[in-house]
Amino acid sequence: MLGRSYVDAGHDRATAYLAREVARLGLRPAGEHGDFFQAFHMYWRRLSSASRLVVGDYTLVVGRDFKVFSAGRGQPRSMDGAQVIYGGIAGDSTTQISSAAA
Repeated sequence: MLGRSYVDAGHDRATAYLAREVARLGLRPAGEHGDFFQAFHMYWRRLSSASRLVVGDYTLVVGRDFKVFSAGRGQPRSMDGAQVIYGGIAGDSTTQISSAAA
C-alpha cells in the first residue's frame, strides 16, 4: 500500500487498513479521539548545503561520496578530528567491512 512515508496517500491507506483489521479482530480503540490513532510529532534533520567533509586534501560531497545516518537523538556535534573508517558501499555486501573489523 506504499505506506512507509507518513506524508503520502499510501500511508493513509495503510493505516486505515490496519484500523479496520484491528477493529475486525475486536480490539478496542485507545486513540486520543476514540479511534485507533495517536498523534505524534516527526522531526527531520538535514545537512546544510554548506556542510562538507574534508579528509586530508579531499573534500567529499554529501550524497555522492558519503551519507550520514543518525539515530536522531541528542544535539548535533562537531566531527572535527574524528577518525574516518571506510565501511564500503551501502547495499553492496562484497565491499562492506565486517562488524569485527569496525
